[in-house]
Amino acid sequence: KGYAMEFAFEKIFALEEKFEYICVFDADNVVNEDFLFHMNNKINQGYRAVQGYLDSKNPADSWLTFSYSLWYWINNRLSQLSRGNLDLGCRLGGTGFAVDCELIKEYGWGATCLAEDTEFTLKLALNDIKVGWSHEAVVYDEKPTQMSTSMRQRKRWMQGLADVSSRYVKPLMKKSIEE
Repeated sequence: KGYAMEFAFEKIFALEEKFEYICVFDADNVVNEDFLFHMNNKINQGYRAVQGYLDSKNPADSWLTFSYSLWYWINNRLSQLSRGNLDLGCRLGGTGFAVDCELIKEYGWGATCLAEDTEFTLKLALNDIKVGWSHEAVVYDEKPTQMSTSMRQRKRWMQGLADVSSRYVKPLMKKSIEE
């Protein structure tokens, strides 16, 4: 996905028409009709990257989809909303986010590992750019119903997180100690 996004950004930036922000979604996502309104409100507060509320399209399909949904509800409320309220900067969640085109041009996307959302979040953190949180901008993502599908997905993401960690932990630790 990261390479596809890199390719898409290059094509979009080469167009004659210029855009201020790009919203990123997965192909199977559904968004509330007021999603862009709420994202724009956060953008108008000065955020150059904003994450919307990640919810599940199918929480009642199985115990697994309910478990995923429960995790998202808890994470949205206790982590993302809290960090947003305290202006600590949030985490991009892979889908349902908006990013300033100039920000991508300035720092490059470069997030091409299997956890591109975390990679770009950490790149922003290293450059003192906070990700805003829009609790009202809801995007619905379909969760896997089968354990085998979930395990393949989780394995892929864990490989991506290990890759990101190997490249970003040291610079982030150094930055935190120095600052």
